Amino acid sequence: MGYGLNSFLDHSDPVQILARLLVGSEGTLAFLASITMRTVPVRAHTRTGLLVFDDLAAANRALPTLVDSGAATIELLDATSLRVGQGDADGDPRLRAITVDRHAAFLVEYRGRSAAEVEQLAGDASGLISRLPLEGPRELSADPVAKAALWKLRKGLYAKVAGARPPGTAALLEDIAVPVGDLLATCEGLTELFDEHAYEHAVIFGHAKDGNVHFMLTEDLGGTSGAGRDRFGRFTEDMVDLVLAQGGTLKAEHGTGRMMAPFVRRQYGDDLYEVMAEVKRLCDPHGVLSPGVVLDDDPTAHLDGLKSTPTVEADYAYDGVDTCAVDGMCALPVATGYPRHCGGSPTPSRCRSGVRTSPRRRESCHRRSVRRSRADPLLLLHRGHVRFPRPGRRRGVRPALRAGGPEGERSDGPAVAVLRHAVEVQGPARRRRCHGGAGSTRSGPPPAPARSRWSPTRPRAPRACV
Repeated sequence: MGYGLNSFLDHSDPVQILARLLVGSEGTLAFLASITMRTVPVRAHTRTGLLVFDDLAAANRALPTLVDSGAATIELLDATSLRVGQGDADGDPRLRAITVDRHAAFLVEYRGRSAAEVEQLAGDASGLISRLPLEGPRELSADPVAKAALWKLRKGLYAKVAGARPPGTAALLEDIAVPVGDLLATCEGLTELFDEHAYEHAVIFGHAKDGNVHFMLTEDLGGTSGAGRDRFGRFTEDMVDLVLAQGGTLKAEHGTGRMMAPFVRRQYGDDLYEVMAEVKRLCDPHGVLSPGVVLDDDPTAHLDGLKSTPTVEADYAYDGVDTCAVDGMCALPVATGYPRHCGGSPTPSRCRSGVRTSPRRRESCHRRSVRRSRADPLLLLHRGHVRFPRPGRRRGVRPALRAGGPEGERSDGPAVAVLRHAVEVQGPARRRRCHGGAGSTRSGPPPAPARSRWSPTRPRAPRACV
């Protein structure tokens, strides 16, 4: 959150201070052409288990003991997260056997450099786990298949909740951290805020060992009334007050970005904020490096430019876009363990314009086409980005607009109706304006259509009319 001012206390060499300030600066202080990272060896030997408690309070009471036992990972899953996991056909059958009410769970993993080391850790922890008030299994498994299933539950939460969101809504993920002792009060406060602002199906998960939790909710940011944007703004204000009252930080793993930039001053106070602002002025005196990121004095800047997710209707030939989580995980290799949720190939492919692109970029192109077509439906029709139903086939083709169905009836989908209106009503008026007809400001004969060099026998429509 903000800039790492601790670098001024940790180092005296200006080069080292600047190097540390650049970490997490998100391109606001300098452009990084390349970096070299020191890595740590992976502890390949593991024991993994899912510990289910009756409620969040019982889970948090057990947290300090689990931390002291040497667990490498303690991942929190709230009741909604567990219900999402129960809906996975490949999930742990022991989890599906539990009737989830107010339950919470920890995904616990012990790691060692050797089998003997991890056996020692797991053996010491087994006595502790046997005394915990758990519902369900208590063992720590060495089975790689069981481990993969548990981590799929944790890593797939975002994709599953985002994929099940109502059409047209955006999935919003936030990242906070509080002292471990205040984690319970923070999670309970977040749950109360979800109820107060009517955010159903919001989930809480994260790294309980470090007091770092993520929560995700869905909101309609594209409505003309702005009601969804206003509600999200009110929720954010209440969430900021809650986290700061617990002595926490508004960002932990994720970058400050634009969403939390207006709240940096509130978290650090005026004195430290002015130091950060001076660092920004010294490194970027003209304000050209990522303006509005990390630091922003506009109290409503986080609500400006939020990306809406318009529904891509069935009439458009873009399968899987409405359920896409837009997280880029579908482009990751299978070995990362992240589930693929878009239903398509994770490899680059060609969009309808013929440009080779990634799945995430293709999704953005599709939504942009929808936004532009709603402003000008003829544009989408001219470019051929619409499928129309054909009798006897589940999916359609891309010919000119058909007049009717197999018996001549007209069965329009929403997009077809809009485009038919554009062709039959708006189209003639546009042609009159382009070619000097009634209501046109142009005089003289219409321009001769240009011929395509690729197909000399097929005239291309005049650009002025498209």
